[in-house]
Amino acid sequence: MGRNFVKGALVLTVCALIGKVIGAVYRIPFSYIVGAEGVGLYQLVYPLFTLILTISSGGLPSSISKLLSEQWASGQHSLAKATFRYSMQVLITFSAIGSILIAALAWPISKLQGNTQAFWCYLTICPAVLFVGVLSGYRGFFQAKENMLPTAISGLIEQVVKLAFGLGFAYLFRASILKATIGALAGVTISEIIACLYMWISYKRYNKKQLVVLLTDTPIELTKKQILKRIVSVALPITLGGIILPLSMLIDSALIVNILSKTTDAAQATTLYGLQSGIVGSLSNLPVVASVAVSTAILPKISKEYAHKNHEELAQSTKQAILFVLLVALPCAICFYVFSEQIILFLYKENFSNLQLTVCVKLLKISSLSIVFLSLTQVSASILQGMGKVKVPLISMAIGVVIKILSLVILVNVPAINIYGAEISDIICYFAVFCINIAVIHKSIIYNNVLNWLKVFGVSAAVGAVALLTKMYTFPRLNVYVGLFVAGGITFFVYLVFIILVILQQKKQNNSFAYQKAIKKRKNG
Repeated sequence: MGRNFVKGALVLTVCALIGKVIGAVYRIPFSYIVGAEGVGLYQLVYPLFTLILTISSGGLPSSISKLLSEQWASGQHSLAKATFRYSMQVLITFSAIGSILIAALAWPISKLQGNTQAFWCYLTICPAVLFVGVLSGYRGFFQAKENMLPTAISGLIEQVVKLAFGLGFAYLFRASILKATIGALAGVTISEIIACLYMWISYKRYNKKQLVVLLTDTPIELTKKQILKRIVSVALPITLGGIILPLSMLIDSALIVNILSKTTDAAQATTLYGLQSGIVGSLSNLPVVASVAVSTAILPKISKEYAHKNHEELAQSTKQAILFVLLVALPCAICFYVFSEQIILFLYKENFSNLQLTVCVKLLKISSLSIVFLSLTQVSASILQGMGKVKVPLISMAIGVVIKILSLVILVNVPAINIYGAEISDIICYFAVFCINIAVIHKSIIYNNVLNWLKVFGVSAAVGAVALLTKMYTFPRLNVYVGLFVAGGITFFVYLVFIILVILQQKKQNNSFAYQKAIKKRKNG
């Protein structure tokens, strides 16, 4: 696997993990300020926000990354420049429409969700859509260059600014749950504005440093209409595929609160939804940053290899991308399951009641399994998009979400299952989507790779065993804070040792692959 891909994936993963840690730190004082009901109110706006964001700009960053990487690889610098310019015009237009759309839908959607207080929250966050759209366009540009640093730094800026302004406003207006929640969402909007400004400055500085010689450039033989048509042909299936999950989240937010309201009041239903989507969801999404990083970094590389018909390198990159994701997701899922009670108590012991803490622990145990399937779903979708099979992730996600909604309605309505049905339906959804995606990717890429599978399961089994042993030894003797630090530290150290060994072995395998390729090329030449 190319050094650019590994470096880019690692940069994104590290920065995203730092950002997620900041986000987790943010959740603790925020939940203390507004309580579980405020967290639920905060979470209610995100399904519509994410849906509109995906509609207005979801597929364009990936299409920008894919098209620009192909055009630069072919020496078509002028076409790449025109493609990026027209893409940004489309992004700004649709993102502005998206902001207006959230404001227009705020009242009817908040009524549909069973909590009209969300109306003011929607109005507060709607300007963020415009700036996220522009921000994502610049990220697509740098990703096509396989330069992940600006994207990573802009993500950190988002989290730091949200922490500072969001918590500051929430604390300032803490007398009212609604006002405190609105203040926190205002921090989100401010964070997107500042991150967007950083990316614009980075783009301008990058262009000043680059002296692209166009003497050998291929002339642009396409009109603006043809370029836009090509952009849309790539972006539309990706956007439609990306819409499906946020749309299901929006449906979830209405279904879960309304179904639970049959047996309890709206405030308690909103609280349970907040625990499931806000508290546990933010924790289980922590390890998924690795798959997002790999998916982002691998797309331009797969696109170039597929365009140049480098089938051996394509297979090699695909196998190693999946290996990278599994080596993070599977051990993390095991640790989340083993330490679920200690993690929840460590973070939220002072914030929630004993009953709410028990609910969170059970939810986190269940959601640990979804970490693996969601991670594999994301990276397999990105591989398929790079290979030009952009409709497959759309179809697989549509099938998965239909299964998810049906299972959610059935499970949440069962009193004994209740809110836990939401997490179980997520697992069923991601498992179905991944199975479809992986069936389309050529079998030789995945299944003729027994050694890599053994590595993954070997590392995961070792990490799981260490986690269980340290838990059994430390927590009866130490309090939850010291115990989690000691047990988690030992488990992470063992995991790190195994990862280093895998990387060294993989490097040796990559050198062997490059040597064999060079020999083959010399013979053919």
